[in-house]
Amino acid sequence: MPLSSYRRFAEVYDWEGSIDFSRQAFRRLMAICREYGIAPGWHLDLGCGTGTLAILMAEAGWKVIGLDLSEAMLAQARRKAAEAGRKILFVRQDMRQLRIAEPVKLVTSFYDTLNHLSSGTGRRRRSAGISKLLACVQSGGKPSIHFPCPVAET
Repeated sequence: MPLSSYRRFAEVYDWEGSIDFSRQAFRRLMAICREYGIAPGWHLDLGCGTGTLAILMAEAGWKVIGLDLSEAMLAQARRKAAEAGRKILFVRQDMRQLRIAEPVKLVTSFYDTLNHLSSGTGRRRRSAGISKLLACVQSGGKPSIHFPCPVAET
């Protein structure tokens, strides 16, 4: 979807099932953290959209960085976080050029976020993007990646 489309999509994003998906993802993440003994720390939510998962993670005691390319999505996320009384650092950044100051304990990338890595660029670009994602995880931390459907190779 072209970035310009996300301006309008941000207004209805939470209506199309993303809130329920984020709640399910959150429950699964918490189960994984319990299973592997991962206590709250810094969490990077790639493609955070309107911030539902980021807010749930902050409510569970995580310090959260929500990253998205769409300013419209980030505006919704900031509004929702303020309404929930949560301090979350929301950053507008292209995940293909991912830069963060320090490694984090947990990186998540849900919905179809990583499918955007291959837009017209194929396996090499996607692999480079995933490598950048993994480089953000501190020693002993975990990446949690969701691929909702196969990505066609180009």
